[in-house]
Amino acid sequence: MPLSTFWGPEVPAGTRWRCHPTESKMREMRVRDAFLANYAEIRESLAYVTGGFPEWWTIPEVNTTVRMHLVIALEVDHPEVSAPHYLVVRLKHPHGDIDTLARIAANRGLKDTQVPGSPLYQLIAVPLTPSLRSAGHCEISVSDELTGEVYASVPLGVVVVPPPEPPTWSTNSDDG
Repeated sequence: MPLSTFWGPEVPAGTRWRCHPTESKMREMRVRDAFLANYAEIRESLAYVTGGFPEWWTIPEVNTTVRMHLVIALEVDHPEVSAPHYLVVRLKHPHGDIDTLARIAANRGLKDTQVPGSPLYQLIAVPLTPSLRSAGHCEISVSDELTGEVYASVPLGVVVVPPPEPPTWSTNSDDG
């Protein structure tokens, strides 16, 4: 079944994170990529992910709190490597309500093994527990907490699929 059946005509084309170009030259940090996953953790600068890049999230009923992880890959320029970057993750619901899901303080720092001139990345796995209040098109955004500048956003469909009814058993009283 096509996703437009669930989302309606307002579905944006594609579900990939949209990185928003930054106009500010004061903060030389960019979100290189970001995605949702069932579970993610960062170990030794590597992301370990289970169930990444969902196009929609299935819930059994409205007003359900779910667990998911947001993986963010930050690229930091060398002059900003030791500066803290404050990010906020928000969820915009189908009816326009906005929830703040997480606040992040990221500080990359240099490593002894850093190759001069190579890109500086910082991977972050953020556990999220949003309350999904209705079915439809949601959007999760990552923005600068100080300026409000949106660095990236992703559309996410929420689909309500009620659990199946339990089977009914009949007993045969003629077991004679």
